[in-house]
Amino acid sequence: METVKWFTNEDLRPYSSATRMPPWAENDFIDQEGRISADDALKKNLIELVQTDYWNGMPLVRITNHSSWKIVVLNGREYIKEKSSQIAEITITLQHNASAVIPACFLSDTTFFSRKGLSIQEYLHYFTTAENQAGITLHMNDRLIGAHYGEFPLQVEIKYSRLEADA
Repeated sequence: METVKWFTNEDLRPYSSATRMPPWAENDFIDQEGRISADDALKKNLIELVQTDYWNGMPLVRITNHSSWKIVVLNGREYIKEKSSQIAEITITLQHNASAVIPACFLSDTTFFSRKGLSIQEYLHYFTTAENQAGITLHMNDRLIGAHYGEFPLQVEIKYSRLEADA
């Protein structure tokens, strides 16, 4: 977990600087790994949402997956440091037939993130304070550099890479 502490330094640029959500197709997008977006899952009643409490003033929601699909709760990117070619991509997935408590903003649309300027650091801080809820894997330039494995309902995957200069 030292890698997570190193990764969550103060140099992170706001999430709004490079918000990119995956282009979920309108016809039940399911990717190669058997994942479906939270929006599509909610429309099909595959997940259940119940507000439970508050965390730092933000509502917490218990999300329960009643399906055999993995639910993509969040997928986005942000640049590291100002004017940098380094980028971090985060994907948060709820496992099949599992339940977890997450901040309600994870279920908001893309405009929420661009208006609020949230960062990956804030997401990681939440998951490290929520005990035994998330497994975290870290990748740097397509190589696994750290992991906190287990039978966790949420899987948080972080990919850190350097963008290639345009020719």
